[in-house]
This record gives sequence, C-alpha cells and structure tokens, in this order.
Amino acid sequence: MIESDILICIPVVKSNSVIFETSFKQELYRVAIHGVLHLTGYNDKRPEEKKRMTKREDYYLKLFNIK
Repeated sequence: MIESDILICIPVVKSNSVIFETSFKQELYRVAIHGVLHLTGYNDKRPEEKKRMTKREDYYLKLFNIK
C-alpha cells in the first residue's frame, strides 16, 4: 500500500495550461497523474525517463477521456 500526499500549486497549473495551450482541467489531471506516477516508481530526470512518463500521462488522460 502506498500512502502519501500530492501537493498541487493551482497558480502553476493555471500558468502551465496557458503555456502548453491546454485546458486547466487537462493540466490539473496531468499534474495529478504525474504525482501518482512518481509514487509508483517513475522518474523524469533523464530525457528517456521524461519521455516514458509523458507517454504514461498521455495514456491515462486518454483513458479517463480528459480534454
């Protein structure tokens, strides 16, 4: 069992949604999914790790039909 908190800075999510030209909802879910992926062992320090994590984020956004 994993037990943890994921802290999300709403102003950063709002800013990122503008920068990445996505909806606030999609960016919020992406950040939450990103945090859960870290808790399950994913890293994003190296380029190949970042690519793998982004691919998983995209997978879950599509799975949950987040637009």
